[in-house]
Amino acid sequence: MLFRSIYSVPFISQIGMEDLTILADKKRPIVVLEEHSLRGGLASALLEKAALSSLDLKIAPLSSKQSKLAEIGDQNFLREANGLGVQDIVNHFVSS
Repeated sequence: MLFRSIYSVPFISQIGMEDLTILADKKRPIVVLEEHSLRGGLASALLEKAALSSLDLKIAPLSSKQSKLAEIGDQNFLREANGLGVQDIVNHFVSS
């Protein structure tokens, strides 16, 4: 099984230390898929909280390319343009 848990985090400010501690205890990489720039996103927030709390989190971020942020289109188009389509994600894990 590739994933055991999927979390939706619409508001980064709601990340709780209890949740991070549970994730860190599992000792598995946390894959963060962001439909925007890596800067200031969920992966950054997780790494910051982990560092401030001395938690050993393994983060594998997938995000939009900084050079493609000006693209215009629907969500599916933008995912594909930024390498976040379904096949792109699968390829990322197959090649890792």
